[in-house]
Parts: sequence; structure tokens; C-alpha cells
Amino acid sequence: MRDPVEVIRQQIRGEIPEQDFRFDRFDVTLGLAALRYTTLDVEDQRAVVVRQSVFTNDTDNTRTRTFAVDETTTDTFGWTLSEALRVGTTFEVPVPLVDDDGVRAELDLTSTRPQTTAVTRHWRYRAQIPVPARCRVQTTFSVLEGRISTPFTAVLQVRGFLDIRWADGGSWKRCFGEVAEMIEKGYRVPDPAAFQCTTGGRFTGAVATGYRVHTRNLVDGSTRQLFPVEPERSTALTR
Repeated sequence: MRDPVEVIRQQIRGEIPEQDFRFDRFDVTLGLAALRYTTLDVEDQRAVVVRQSVFTNDTDNTRTRTFAVDETTTDTFGWTLSEALRVGTTFEVPVPLVDDDGVRAELDLTSTRPQTTAVTRHWRYRAQIPVPARCRVQTTFSVLEGRISTPFTAVLQVRGFLDIRWADGGSWKRCFGEVAEMIEKGYRVPDPAAFQCTTGGRFTGAVATGYRVHTRNLVDGSTRQLFPVEPERSTALTR
């Protein structure tokens, strides 16, 4: 298991001999600067029936029936690290492919075991369905579900106060201060990337990407796609 602070220390030191380099840290913490995914394309999508109703009209005139949906589906997501880091805390990360930015999962970078999160999606939908005379009409609400499997990279950033001194041409140079301020002030040694450590792994998921509503006349076999307004959708994280 790698120690990110030690990795960063080595990056900052670079080719400078140990006796000509000093790296002291005060109240240093590690923050998750970024979680980068190679792609977020969902593949192998298929329609999964969530709600289905059959309406019968025994009269000689077209009738209208109400088709209502109030159902939930569950998406699952997982992160698996290829290499763990010695980090003293877990991080809350946004769950990709979920519209609600407030839905976040807890990611432990000290473990290479799969870490899974489930997100519940609540679908509410309502439409008026015309049923021809002497017909039976089947109305189906389906959710399009697919899968994703992609590499990801976690970028850790040192935060806190550092005292960095190094020998240069017979004299000592020094950087001291909060990391973010040092970068902002344009110190060339070390450059911003030297304050970072990365690890990677694979992100997988089974996710709903959309919906489909269609009706089928059970008498003549005809089918038509409905294009009504978007259903009401909400999401919630489930442990």
C-alpha cells in the first residue's frame, strides 16, 4: 500500500540528492482533487418493463383510460481499485450518470475490494390512453437499462502547510506556506503536479438511461409509440 505523502515527497525531490533537500509538513491533509473516468458511455441497453396495464372497451365508441405509473428501479455502481493508498479518511464522490448532484457515495481508497452503491430511481408518469371501440389495449412503461465498465483515475492533492528547501547553486531556496497559495503564486519548484498522487481502478454500473411508453392493440396487433411529456423522476442513495 503506497503512502501518497511519501510519493509526493519523492516527486518534489526529483533528482535533487537527499542531503540537499528538506521536506517538512505541518497539518497536511489529502483531498480528492478529481475522479476521472475514461468514458461514461452506457452499452447493451435493453427495455425492462416496469408497469403494464390492459384497458378493455366493450362499447361502440372510443373511450379514454388513465395510465399511471408510480414505481421504483435500482441502479448499482461499483468502484474497484487496482492499488490502495495509505489514506486516513474516506471521500464522498458524485455518482456518475445520476442527474441529482446531491447523490454521493463514500469511496475508501485504502481498500482494493469492490465498493458498491445502489441508487433508487422513482418514476411517476400519467397519460390518457384512447381505447377504440370493441378493443383491448395494452399500455407498457419500460425503462431502458444498460451497463458501463470503464477505467477511472483518482487524483489526490496535498493540502496544508509545507516547508520545502533545496540546494541550488550553493545557496538554499525555500517554499513555505499553504499548498494552494504556493501554486497560485507561481512557484516553479515544485510545480502543481508534484503535489498530486494518483491511483486507478475500474468503475462498473447497471443504470437506467431513459424510458419508453408504447401501446398495443390486442385485437388487431397494431403497436404505437407514445411521446408524452417526461415522467417525474427522483433519485435517492440506498446503502
